[in-house]
Amino acid sequence: AAPAPAAAPAPAAAAPIKQVSTGVMPSLFSQLTETGTTLGGSTGAKLMVDKDGNRYVVKRGASPEHIASEAATYDLYRAAGVPVPQTSFQETLSGPVLVSRFIDGRTLGSLRGKELDDAITKINKHFVVDALLGNWDAIGMGRDNIIIGKNGVPYRIDVGGSLAFRAQGGAKDFGFKVGEIDTLRTSRDGAPIFGKLSDKQVGEQILALHNR
Repeated sequence: AAPAPAAAPAPAAAAPIKQVSTGVMPSLFSQLTETGTTLGGSTGAKLMVDKDGNRYVVKRGASPEHIASEAATYDLYRAAGVPVPQTSFQETLSGPVLVSRFIDGRTLGSLRGKELDDAITKINKHFVVDALLGNWDAIGMGRDNIIIGKNGVPYRIDVGGSLAFRAQGGAKDFGFKVGEIDTLRTSRDGAPIFGKLSDKQVGEQILALHNR
């Protein structure tokens, strides 16, 4: 008898929709597709996906200089050992964009009790970096500029209000004097999070950062 025909190969399984991007950052903005979802933030941000369903946050900022400054701020946070999303600064025909990994988690403002206390302890460890970068909106009006990831790590996001820019793209003073060492601990949004840090603790953070 003739041999039975070989079975047809099973179709390849569809790529799963991932909750958090873990692969290589897309090198081209054109590889991303809009979802129709606009996220928060002072200058607007869009949620986009790649062909595998990985989610990314895409921003243009208030100006090319503003979004370039935000990209540089992420790099500086990362160099200082502060958890931030992985980012990619890309040029497009309509101007530069900042692509960052979507962090799946909860905003700081949604936490209560021990969860909040634990998050504040972790956030305070990097207070001096927030101050040195002039990140006036490190916490955010709704405590939504820090996302607590599924791993319990607080991530700084939406850092456009750092260095020489305000969150909406206006200019602000930024130089050798770091007044944020004091103002971030006494401001309406900063005091509930940073207000208990002593001068001694701040000094220890400065020394640790210097020796990093």
